[in-house]
Amino acid sequence: MYTVEFWDKKSPINKVSAEKYLTANPEMEDVNVILLRSGNIITRIEDPDILRSVYKWEGKTDEEVAQLYLEHVSKEDNN
Repeated sequence: MYTVEFWDKKSPINKVSAEKYLTANPEMEDVNVILLRSGNIITRIEDPDILRSVYKWEGKTDEEVAQLYLEHVSKEDNN
């Protein structure tokens, strides 16, 4: 079972410090980063703008995109 949350850009991701992650992924500095979690492990790290484009979710808020993505991934895993 997955959960979704927005990253605070201060907490580590899978034991990688926020500073190190952002240094390696500077494009994530200015977006509301979506984290998909399974238990204590972050399994996916997503930019809501990219998800909007890929899945044709234009006009949806970041929160709506996060929820739609959670539903999409959960459905995908059940197939």
